[in-house]
Amino acid sequence: MLDIKVSPFCHLENAKENVSFVENGNEAVPLNVTIPADWKKKKFQLDSCFGPEIFFGIELSKKHPNKKFLFIKRALGGASLYGCWNPNWTKEKAQYVNELSRPKLFHKLLNDVDRELLKYKKSDYQIMAMLWVQGESDSGQKWGPLPSMLRKTKSVITSQNNCSIISQTLIL
Repeated sequence: MLDIKVSPFCHLENAKENVSFVENGNEAVPLNVTIPADWKKKKFQLDSCFGPEIFFGIELSKKHPNKKFLFIKRALGGASLYGCWNPNWTKEKAQYVNELSRPKLFHKLLNDVDRELLKYKKSDYQIMAMLWVQGESDSGQKWGPLPSMLRKTKSVITSQNNCSIISQTLIL
């Protein structure tokens, strides 16, 4: 049971020591809340925000205080598995879901992973998991939600030679 007297954020300082976070191609930084874009600040009346990776990082750090973790996140609201996240992206598929002008997120994520892992010797790291959250853009569509998500996720994993990657955002 969660003790409501203790904020989960009190453990964030420890997690910052153990968890590095790369978001949308930016440089790795210690895990922390983020500063939203001005339009989000205004719309939602907030100064900072976070994704579920915060709590995942806090829990990993608590359970494995002597280990280091690297989270690589690539996210874009409203992006579908059929379009932006499709490893077999085509102009026709992107047009079908009205994502022709949006980025090819699957390939951007792979570039993020490659760029970050090149900073380490292969013997210094082990890829342990892929964590995925797909939002509502695929719900109720011909290509989704669940069957498409499972097919595309399998395709993502297969495309990495059965290595796992941490992608998009995390959920507990």
